[in-house]
Amino acid sequence: MAHRKFKNNTYLSDREERIKKLEQKYRHKKMELLFNEVIEGKSTHELDAEELKDLIKLCVLKNAKVAEWEKQLHEHDQPIEGNDNYVGEKNDGGPKI
Repeated sequence: MAHRKFKNNTYLSDREERIKKLEQKYRHKKMELLFNEVIEGKSTHELDAEELKDLIKLCVLKNAKVAEWEKQLHEHDQPIEGNDNYVGEKNDGGPKI
């Protein structure tokens, strides 16, 4: 009987976790939709406090993503140390002509 109870509790915990993840996914999609509506001209005065909070959270996430992309772009643009090749040249280890 104890084994069955443990198994049932595990099942319920797993289901609860899955539901939480689905709720988070739903909320994120809702924030994305709201963000797009504001971009298309919906007034922020039409939003309630909860929607404004969600919109702010999404903006923070998007800013962080843009900052990460900028960082990656700048890292990509930096010349590799010891690599004095011109763009398009391949370093095959042989002497330069």
